[in-house]
Amino acid sequence: MKTTNQPSNNSTLKKILIICGIIVGVIILLVASVLLYSTHAIRKFKKEYTEDKPVEIQHEPITKKQQTQLTAKYNTVKEVLKTHKKTEIQFTSEEFSHLMAYSPETKGIASKSRFWLEGDKIKAELSIPLNSVPKMQGRYLNGIFTFSAIMQDGRMRLHVDEGLARGRPISQTYLNLLNSQNLEGLLSQHSGTNWSEFIENLEINDGKLTIKTR
Repeated sequence: MKTTNQPSNNSTLKKILIICGIIVGVIILLVASVLLYSTHAIRKFKKEYTEDKPVEIQHEPITKKQQTQLTAKYNTVKEVLKTHKKTEIQFTSEEFSHLMAYSPETKGIASKSRFWLEGDKIKAELSIPLNSVPKMQGRYLNGIFTFSAIMQDGRMRLHVDEGLARGRPISQTYLNLLNSQNLEGLLSQHSGTNWSEFIENLEINDGKLTIKTR
């Protein structure tokens, strides 16, 4: 996808793609949550859920027709952000998955993640390096995660509903800790973005993501 817009537009597009991807917030939360636990709990989490190698994330190749459609949707998003146009943009699960896998702004996380939509949820296959977490150097959290994402009272609300790693569900105790850390707040803080400035509403329904911009 060749683009000629200014860097500031690229930066804004990257932010809206991050809100869709959520992976940055997930990594931050995992670090924060593990740090809050005792040495015994860290050892238990490491043994039960982490691995010593990353998983190779596979993305379905796209056809020439799909590439054309993806480029058109990509350019539509860029134009909306460039002109600050109030509009509604919808992504099917396939479009969302392809956008996250093949957009220039997300190529850095494509090898560590695969996203799709299922019902009213965001699903993600993630391979998260944990080198920045004490006592987790050389370990990876490889698994499938389910998220809820909505806009409420002008704020984006994110929730980790389920996690599966090494073939076993991640304990509700860890999931509760993740969700107690204000995922959307950490994500906004990390990216320096107030999502409500340019997103009026976000909704996932019947495997489709609809974003209404301000």
